[in-house]
Amino acid sequence: MNYTDKQIEELIAGIYSGNITVNNLPTDLIDAIFNKLTSAFDEFKELPSKELLSKLTNNLYLFSEAKTYAQINDISLLADNELIKSFSDFKREALQIYDQYNKNWLETEYSTTIAQGQNAQRWEQIENQKKSLPYLEYVAVLDSVTSNICKPLDGIILPVNSSFWNSNSPANHFNCRCLLIQHDVEDATEKGITSNEKSKEIDSQIKEVKNPLFNDNVGKSGKVFPDNHPYFDKNGK
Repeated sequence: MNYTDKQIEELIAGIYSGNITVNNLPTDLIDAIFNKLTSAFDEFKELPSKELLSKLTNNLYLFSEAKTYAQINDISLLADNELIKSFSDFKREALQIYDQYNKNWLETEYSTTIAQGQNAQRWEQIENQKKSLPYLEYVAVLDSVTSNICKPLDGIILPVNSSFWNSNSPANHFNCRCLLIQHDVEDATEKGITSNEKSKEIDSQIKEVKNPLFNDNVGKSGKVFPDNHPYFDKNGK
């Protein structure tokens, strides 16, 4: 993320002095996070439509605001800690929180933006081709690290319009490697269309183990990070 040491110093000093609060967020930090996340679009081989890209971008900006709010709130709580008297003690602990948000977690969020942005573009392609290719097959990479979320989904074949895909389209967890492959009626019938009973059973099974953050189809919602993300909970958005 393009945020200099000087900006970090000013950020921490501003929180310590009370000039930067959750009601007076640092716009330069919001912009730095937003620019880092949207740079993920440079990794795409093909961008989504302008309409979908606009939705994804708007979601990332709101997410950047919420992420900034969350870390400013957490760092501000240090100032209320009676054990912290000096600025040097405050700065040391504040830097730990800053690094957690903007190094460790931001890298995961960046990777998630790449994956979910590509999944959004893929879903748009699926919608555009559904007249000739009206069925989808869930394909998981089956190896020693395949998750217990994706294993039961592997091989499921259902219509594009099935509500099953509203909550079970990739990605279904962090670093999910799964794909959706389209089929015409003949190929889908030959491979075996999944019954409603089986799809409902698997859907119920997966919901018990899956992170709710992935109970969304990003191609339909346009949200890389859905409304139930903890950052949004913290600032009430």
